[in-house]
Amino acid sequence: MTALIVLPGMDGTGLLLEDFTSSMGTGADVILVRYPPAEVLGYPELEAMVRQQLPRDRPFVLLGESFSGPIAISIAASPPPNMRGLILTCTFACMPTWRGFRYFAALLPPVRLPILSLVRRHVFGRHETPTLRTLLERASAQVSPAVRKSRLCSVLEIDVTDKLPRIVMPVLYLRASEDRVIACTASERLLQHIPHMRVEEFPAPHALLQIVPQEAALMVKRFIAECDQKAARHVT
Repeated sequence: MTALIVLPGMDGTGLLLEDFTSSMGTGADVILVRYPPAEVLGYPELEAMVRQQLPRDRPFVLLGESFSGPIAISIAASPPPNMRGLILTCTFACMPTWRGFRYFAALLPPVRLPILSLVRRHVFGRHETPTLRTLLERASAQVSPAVRKSRLCSVLEIDVTDKLPRIVMPVLYLRASEDRVIACTASERLLQHIPHMRVEEFPAPHALLQIVPQEAALMVKRFIAECDQKAARHVT
């Protein structure tokens, strides 16, 4: 069975992805990677950690949500032989931000919980519920302020655009029509370098996997089946 490896958003805890992973079904082979909550690690270190956790005994498809997109892209550009496909969700190869904001972000004190109200408005939008609010608070409370700041700065600096042309495997992009964090231009830039990438749009905010977990899981399962069929044709 082809496994689904899920890389989480910026909090790295995976708490906000549990509805999605359960929507994949009880028989699905799903591995949810979690990032260290108290250790400051940049994108290269996180990629190395993820590579160590990839299965070697069976095929897999890799899903990178939001913050983890650049990690998933880097792995797909230089993949292990048993990687069959890449799924990108509300993510980017680079963040087109004003250079001055990057400098300002580096001077900010460690990100603390009071800004969660602002984060919620952008991530959940009109779909926010008490359950989602509680999950976000729990996830954020587990991550140290220094780690949150480090990850924010990493997002503003990362650029893996040069790796995109090396991705030849099937690619699926899940885009949210109400995303206030990642503009639709992010997926358009990816398409310029990965013309075979398929884009599927959902009526959801940035937290697409949290708002429409069942619909997203259905699309992901179909994509995995397509990757398996392509691999079978290649063998024969």
